[in-house]
Amino acid sequence: MPRTPEKKRPGHLLASPESGISAATKKQGTEVEKRKKRYHFAPINNLAGRNKDDLGVLRSISVSQVRNSKMTNASRQIKKTSNSKSSSTSPVRAANDLKEAKRVAASIKEVKASRGDDVPSEEVIWRYSPTKGELSDRIGSSHHNSEDWIEFERGQDPSSTPVVPKMLKNVLSFANISEPEQTEQKESLSAQIRNSTRSRGTTESLKESLRDIDDILDDMEGDLALKPKIPKINEFPSSPSRIQEQGKRELGKVEETHTPSDVSSSDGDDSLINLLTQQGSKKQDMTGMSVDVDTLDDSLLDYLDNTGKKAPEEEVEIEIENVEAMLSQSLKMAKCETPELEEYIQSASFPYRRKGVARLVLTKITEISLPKIGRQKILSCIDQDGKEGSVVVRKPWVYLEFEKGDVIHIIEGANFENKRLVSDDKNPVTQLVNDNLLILNPDLLLSATAVGGSIECLRRAVLQQLLEDSQGEPSIVMTIGNIVHELLQSALRYKLNHKTITIKFLEEKLDCLLELFSFGILQCNEDLIKIKDEIKTTHLKNIFDFVDQFVKKSNYGCYVSVSGTRKTDPLSIASIIDTEENIWSPIYGLKGFLDVTVDVLCKKTRSVVPLEVKTGKSKSISHEAQGLIYTLLLNDRYEIPIDFYLLLYTRKNEITKYPYVLHSIKHVLMFRNQMTTKLKYRLKEYRNLDPMKQNLPPLLQSSYCDSCNFKAPCMVINNLVEDGDGESSGLKNGEYELLTKHLAKSHSKNAQFFKKYNDLITKEESSITCINKKLFHSQGESQDSVGSHCLSNLKVVETVNDPADNTIYLHTLARAKPSGICASMLDSHLMKKDRIFISDEAGHFGIANGHIRDIAEDFIIVSTRRKVLNNWVPPERSNGPPHIRSVVDDSITADSLMRTQNMVTYRINKNDIQQGLSLARFSLLNLFLPPVPPGQVIADEASGQVRLAKKSEGGDERLRSILVDKVAARFESKCVFSLESCGEIIPTHLNTDQKRAIEKVLQAQDFALILGMPGTGKTTVIAELIKILASAGKSILLTSYTHSAVDNILLKLKDKNIKIARLGMKHRIHPDTQVYRPCYESLKTYEDYIKEIESTTVVATTCLGIREINSSLRSKDFDYVILDEASQISMPVALAPLRFGEKFVMVGDHYQLPPLVKNEAARIGGLEESLFKILCEDHPESVSELTIQYRMCEDIATLSNFLIYDGKLKCGTADVRDRGLDVPHLSRLAKFQTSPTIQRWIEDVLDFQRKVVFLNYDSCSDIQEKSSSDSITNPGELTIVQQCIDGMLECGVEAKNVGVMTLYRAQLRLLKEKLQDERHEDLEILTADQFQGRDKDCIVISLVRSNLEQKSGSLLKELRRVNVAMTRAKSKLILIGSRKTISSVPEIEKFIALLQDRGWIYELSANFLQAYVFPSTSKVQASCDKKLSGNTKPKVKSIDANSKILRNKPITRQAVSEL
Repeated sequence: MPRTPEKKRPGHLLASPESGISAATKKQGTEVEKRKKRYHFAPINNLAGRNKDDLGVLRSISVSQVRNSKMTNASRQIKKTSNSKSSSTSPVRAANDLKEAKRVAASIKEVKASRGDDVPSEEVIWRYSPTKGELSDRIGSSHHNSEDWIEFERGQDPSSTPVVPKMLKNVLSFANISEPEQTEQKESLSAQIRNSTRSRGTTESLKESLRDIDDILDDMEGDLALKPKIPKINEFPSSPSRIQEQGKRELGKVEETHTPSDVSSSDGDDSLINLLTQQGSKKQDMTGMSVDVDTLDDSLLDYLDNTGKKAPEEEVEIEIENVEAMLSQSLKMAKCETPELEEYIQSASFPYRRKGVARLVLTKITEISLPKIGRQKILSCIDQDGKEGSVVVRKPWVYLEFEKGDVIHIIEGANFENKRLVSDDKNPVTQLVNDNLLILNPDLLLSATAVGGSIECLRRAVLQQLLEDSQGEPSIVMTIGNIVHELLQSALRYKLNHKTITIKFLEEKLDCLLELFSFGILQCNEDLIKIKDEIKTTHLKNIFDFVDQFVKKSNYGCYVSVSGTRKTDPLSIASIIDTEENIWSPIYGLKGFLDVTVDVLCKKTRSVVPLEVKTGKSKSISHEAQGLIYTLLLNDRYEIPIDFYLLLYTRKNEITKYPYVLHSIKHVLMFRNQMTTKLKYRLKEYRNLDPMKQNLPPLLQSSYCDSCNFKAPCMVINNLVEDGDGESSGLKNGEYELLTKHLAKSHSKNAQFFKKYNDLITKEESSITCINKKLFHSQGESQDSVGSHCLSNLKVVETVNDPADNTIYLHTLARAKPSGICASMLDSHLMKKDRIFISDEAGHFGIANGHIRDIAEDFIIVSTRRKVLNNWVPPERSNGPPHIRSVVDDSITADSLMRTQNMVTYRINKNDIQQGLSLARFSLLNLFLPPVPPGQVIADEASGQVRLAKKSEGGDERLRSILVDKVAARFESKCVFSLESCGEIIPTHLNTDQKRAIEKVLQAQDFALILGMPGTGKTTVIAELIKILASAGKSILLTSYTHSAVDNILLKLKDKNIKIARLGMKHRIHPDTQVYRPCYESLKTYEDYIKEIESTTVVATTCLGIREINSSLRSKDFDYVILDEASQISMPVALAPLRFGEKFVMVGDHYQLPPLVKNEAARIGGLEESLFKILCEDHPESVSELTIQYRMCEDIATLSNFLIYDGKLKCGTADVRDRGLDVPHLSRLAKFQTSPTIQRWIEDVLDFQRKVVFLNYDSCSDIQEKSSSDSITNPGELTIVQQCIDGMLECGVEAKNVGVMTLYRAQLRLLKEKLQDERHEDLEILTADQFQGRDKDCIVISLVRSNLEQKSGSLLKELRRVNVAMTRAKSKLILIGSRKTISSVPEIEKFIALLQDRGWIYELSANFLQAYVFPSTSKVQASCDKKLSGNTKPKVKSIDANSKILRNKPITRQAVSEL
């Protein structure tokens, strides 16, 4: 990240769109140094000998010479006439311009004739040496305001004035005389000015190429010859609510300062000739290469010269066409069929095209500086059809950071015919401002709240997206705001349906809401009666007055103020469309909840507009920004223009109408686009091993920073990443040092550590969040057809109220029409209680959110709080403009509702939207935040009570010293909290390793680590440790990555008289541990609530569940934090719970599965290394090993010892050592044999003495893997697995005691499809990762890989995964694979040799698959046969705990079983 430039503190806030730095910091009254010009004129007498035809042609000349001709009065008149014309792109205008060009050409002939072609014009040599200076960001430099120009003009003899022939105007470029003469042509012009003349009339382009001496002198006045490449940026307006009158005043100012040429240059894509004539400007692309635009092919100059000759007009027109065709050909981008281009085309694809919206992907960015325009970027683009084009970007959009591969949306306006020019230019004919809008990275949906907050400080808004503190805090302001919002929405709905409203209704509704929010009020330590009085006094009466006055059909007597004016408009709310409407817009890249969507009568026009409600004391510019964003969201949802929005402040009963102002919309979208440039890593998976480029917006450097709640994180990041200091921070003297002085001692190590892991987190986040955009880029039918979490092509069959809650609606949906997708909805992987959202198949996403109530083969029932799914009636159905129906109007009949509902079809998606790793990133940053000073006290504002600050309320200095500074763990010689010896405390029934581990924990002053090998009783050790700590009065935070791991420990603590609070969603908690879920709602006072929290001994939750407010309300941190499954949790995630404890204990085994990391670059970079592994390697003295296992028989343990543990793993008892799989009726296999001569391999495999069997099928050449795309399967192994399972089941082995495993997900899908009949219903088929922490009597593993090339892939190289797979088996392990292929893995080769030495490899014969025939009972096959015959009706069956869809989802099955 670049270092923030030094800047003085301003007195107030004013945001700039480019940097977010206050414009108030600019120096006022600074005088601009006047440029000095030196002109030297000398007569030239040696030009008369030249050919007559060459007199009007610009040739290569020396750098100090420019040949000019005298301008006569006639030519001046021609120039004046030419410049008075405004450019236009309409056909009629083009025709008029062509006539004008012909007239000009005729006038040129007369001028030449009047002066005599044989008489040479007066020639001069003109040397110009301006002083270097910065280019102003003004649109051109007007000589009317230049004193130098006035003096120069007065002092010149008319005969010595340098003049230019008309045929050379707009071709002469002073860039050629500011540098040494160049003879080489460096690069074509195509990237800069591609298609620049296509959108304009040819004659118009020629006309604009005529350039007079005033323009040349203007450019000299602008000092363009020696200017830097990029000019300074104008201060962007800071207010998003510019009023129309101000806009008119600004328009007047612009008209006063712009010459006619200014106006013409801003119409359409006129950059071609401007590029050819710009002084000193260079073409610059993103690679940093620059090429002089002026060193171009002379053919164009020759042509422009020839057009001034005495040629017939029709020849001129032909030549114009020829040159235009030549330019079009030379400027056309060469297509390059590369994977990169294919990727761009794919990114540009969008299944739901919207009229007036162009989706493009940038292939090249070129930045130039044009006279009278300033900075301009030419974006070379490609669309989803592979068509290439260009977009010209000027102010304000030019300030955005574009990169190759970025996606943009051009929202086409009505004011300009050129839809590929986005700027603030004005149409020279209509004087309307360009209203084309640009959306950068539209697939990144930012909330209206986030974008609104960015106007105050862009850096803070980005940090709020990147960081999330796990320590929540109750807020009474937010609680009151929620109550008032719901009160107003209820009042609006009531008035709509009852025509009148009373104070009594509002008071009764307020009582209901207060009861609903009573616990939230109690958490804030506020009195319920006090809050009720405050709401009644401050808000209720105002709400009544507003609703009573404005909610009616007529607007007579109803007036609202119009923002920025002194006038009022008659306005009433004729209908309420919806409340809390949730809109996602991938068109604008925005999302938000609209407080109220209303149908208003303003003057004599009905309009649908958003009503934004604010309940706070103060107004903010962000409120206006949110309102503007809601107009865009409504425009996307209903595809109608939204002309204004309403902003209501309930405290003041003040309602204001804010018109849709184009300038303000651009301003808000600029901030939204700027935010996406810092967050766009979330859109595409980053696969490069190099560090990512991450730049935060610059520091605001304002007094606003003094009270910012993100001040500490902001300054610490500035110190670690941006090399900031107090002088450049903008804070008060000494404050920056106070926030960062603790980092000075090991600053380089601290910065390196943070940069490394922040980069890894960001890479991993890119892999997690990039899938979110797939929702918008794939049609529902394509998702539905592959059995994903989606159902498409749906219609609403019925809508009813939920009997238990009248505010919830139950929608029954079925297939709308037959299609190629699977008819059964049970194949969609959607289940009861899944969180879902409903979209229509016209491209409107998230129109309703809810849960699945029931699902069957041919219907699904979902619950939502939205009554009507589709309330948009298209023009063809409404006999007029689109009609928006009310969602909350109770008068809508069922028949009318259904007619509206099914005008579109719907899709249902599981709510799998990923939220990123902001919590993990904050946990990392918390290592470096300022720690809480010893003895610091915190006073409660409400009660005035004082308490000591907890260490968790500041930075984690202890963990930073352990991780960064490698400070060793400290241990006492005895128990740290008891006078008794550890031996007297520890239970005697534990084995030696378990006792030693607990003793280590009791002696630890900082932390202790327990490495528990497979089956060694880690859960038992944790449970016993909790009992010991609880008996000593210690508080414990028990956490893990999964709910099942937490619940397994709690199950061992049942009936132990320990007060436990199990936090988390009810349906995710094991039924037997739900008794520990706290019930705080019954508490009456804040004191009782705090007492209940403080008296809890064990708080159990997941690593992500620590965001519960209850933990932050404790007066002290926990004495111990116990983290189970620690080896499966990445370091940043593990840091979150550890900050809340004085000491911590981590339990795991890093020789088993590592943390799940999706991003390969992050995995290689080190994110796969868990905090547990890091500490084990850095601090081996803190590790206790559990080596005595009680799961596996000796043969299976031997494999694990060979691969990983080097003989450390031991069997706990003789029974464990000798256990085998009990097969009650092995003799039954005989009846399934086909021939006594064929190898009876299943009988051999199921032999009790065979504990480990590797089934090698190399002799059967028909069994080979199959590869398609990135998936690998092996149908032959599938058959072997099925016969093994069927053989065991026929012999009396229960399916629940058997597990099937594979390392490949494609093979897993085949196994589940093959083994889904009733006999296999209790059979678990999982991957090795899913089997972690579980075990079965028998495990069958399909290794999949078998090929002639003996390529075994990479999965088997991960010995930890292989170790987990094998150690899930207790009595029998069956491996199925090709010995030749598997042996090719160097890491496995010796393992196969071990199997051979022990006699555990079983060679299958060539015809072994013909040995047995088991009965086919596949329910799926029978069902398919019936459907094909058409003799059956689909059976509707609700999902319960015994449903086959839950067979391989044990946790979900447990949750469903309680229903």
